[in-house]
Amino acid sequence: MIASGEQASGEPSAQVERDLAAENRSLEVFLGGLQTLWHSSQPKRRKSKPRSGKRTRPDPFEPDVALIEQWLQAEPLIRAKTLMERLIAHNPERYGECHLRTLPRRLRGYRLQEIQKEMEQALEAPYPVEASKGQDEKPVLPGINHNG
Repeated sequence: MIASGEQASGEPSAQVERDLAAENRSLEVFLGGLQTLWHSSQPKRRKSKPRSGKRTRPDPFEPDVALIEQWLQAEPLIRAKTLMERLIAHNPERYGECHLRTLPRRLRGYRLQEIQKEMEQALEAPYPVEASKGQDEKPVLPGINHNG
């Protein structure tokens, strides 16, 4: 079955080596182009529009902001659902369960503003100095050193 003496000795002919090399090169070129082909075949994603900062509809709680703030100052940890029930009882024509999703967002914003106010006040307030310590006493670090 062996046609040539070169093949019988186990060495491939020069023609077979060239064919294999050409096939390997064409395979490398094909595989190298797959990535660019894949990227070009993907549908282009549209860039999302940047969101503008202004609201498109008026705040439904605007008429009762003062009342809501009074309730929040009296009970800072009140839940939004409880507050919504109070608003519905106060003005059932204006408020309904459909506002229950908007109210927690408003409460988060309000509570965040209150926390920021408290933080600013704490930063502006002078640090209290203890008058009971003498000038010659060293500060005590718990468990490390003792004045005695």
